[in-house]
Amino acid sequence: MKKHIIYIKSGIIAVLLMIIWVIVMFITKMQGAFAVIIQYTLFILGIYSSHYFYKKEYEDMSYLQGIQMGLGTSFIVGGFYSILAYLALKFDTKSNVLASLKAAIVQSLKQKSIPPERLAEINTNLNSYLTPFKCAFFILIVLIFIGLLCSLIVSIFSRTKNDNT
Repeated sequence: MKKHIIYIKSGIIAVLLMIIWVIVMFITKMQGAFAVIIQYTLFILGIYSSHYFYKKEYEDMSYLQGIQMGLGTSFIVGGFYSILAYLALKFDTKSNVLASLKAAIVQSLKQKSIPPERLAEINTNLNSYLTPFKCAFFILIVLIFIGLLCSLIVSIFSRTKNDNT
């Protein structure tokens, strides 16, 4: 049970660091690749913190245990971000991000001279597939996958014993 508490604690640490970073981005009006790189660096620090707390509690950590800790932390961070994304997309009345995205896709397809009946079918499909819940679920899956990749790399450097399995 302690293992779950370790990655929950690390996930909360990562989320809090990322929230502070988002506030700094809004205050400084920072955008672009640098801001995203810092955000993913904080995500990786959250994964590493789960490794740090695990090694502090149990003294040793294998590669597989490191991946488990990283995935747990990724799930916490991904869950938090997907809930925020769902709420933002569901109750977005000013910018209406999903409607803008759908309109941009349809406009792009109109420029490729696609027949109108096909455009109507594509628009219907977009309305059924681009929902706030599906976008939030996709964000969760993507963040868990990115967390898995980061965990694979971070676990190589933070393990303290070799796996013999």
